[in-house]
Amino acid sequence: MKGQKSGINVGSRQVPHHLHAHEATQFELAIKYGFLTIKEDSRVNLLNLWEKYCAAQERPMFVLKKLADGSAEIWNNYQIEKFSDAKEARNTIKLAVAK
Repeated sequence: MKGQKSGINVGSRQVPHHLHAHEATQFELAIKYGFLTIKEDSRVNLLNLWEKYCAAQERPMFVLKKLADGSAEIWNNYQIEKFSDAKEARNTIKLAVAK
């Protein structure tokens, strides 16, 4: 069936970053709370879109990266601060965003 739509929604070439459903939810929460939470195995698309969003809004880019060993990193415009506990990192980033 030449020229027929395949039925699979794979996105558009005009959209630079396609997000899966769970990533779109993460992005919406990041907008709501002012920081993005990612894991070690998260795709780069979500981070790239968050970076572009923060640049467009002229706001600092806060990212909470949770690591597999229970530790975490806070990225403030790519300046990395390491924490041994993810809860401590989360509380710190909430305070930083509130300023």
